[in-house]
Amino acid sequence: MTEAPGTNAVSIALPVDGYVNVARLVTAGLGSQLEFGFEAIDDLQLAIELALRSVPARDGYATVALVRDETGLTVTVSGSEGEQLDARFPDAREGLDLLSCLGRLVDSVDLVAGAAPAVVLRKNRSPAE
Repeated sequence: MTEAPGTNAVSIALPVDGYVNVARLVTAGLGSQLEFGFEAIDDLQLAIELALRSVPARDGYATVALVRDETGLTVTVSGSEGEQLDARFPDAREGLDLLSCLGRLVDSVDLVAGAAPAVVLRKNRSPAE
């Protein structure tokens, strides 16, 4: 597949409760443009769901920004300014944290602290894709 240089980007603010499927749908669309396989798209969708559970939501809303380039997809999930990112799962067993779970689903993970905490996920195209 030959692609023109440049990027495609989508950013959506959505209610965290009840609208995760919207983020999944957008992710599948951009992943299919990159010719990701079913498993790669499913992993990305699950990673976004986990990230949405961990960012502090502003009035119940979070922002999901997806940027597609010729080598893969970068997803930034951000929440409220001035809140802390929750890098642990309160309903999980001891030792299970956000970073280790996400690291199994995507190629790179960055937890961004600061004014507006965010989770940055990167899924690269494999040579076969």
